[in-house]
Amino acid sequence: MGTLCAGHAISGRYERRTSRIVMRLNTGLELVYPPALAEGLASATPTTLPD
Repeated sequence: MGTLCAGHAISGRYERRTSRIVMRLNTGLELVYPPALAEGLASATPTTLPD
């Protein structure tokens, strides 16, 4: 069985077109989710989230 490798974020951005946060991990995985699911961003508006 292979070794487990913990991923960590290397970049993140807010996409206005889809109203989603995109986080890229060092493993190549991209996580895409609405701001409402992120702690501290549930009440954020598109104008308060930088690109």
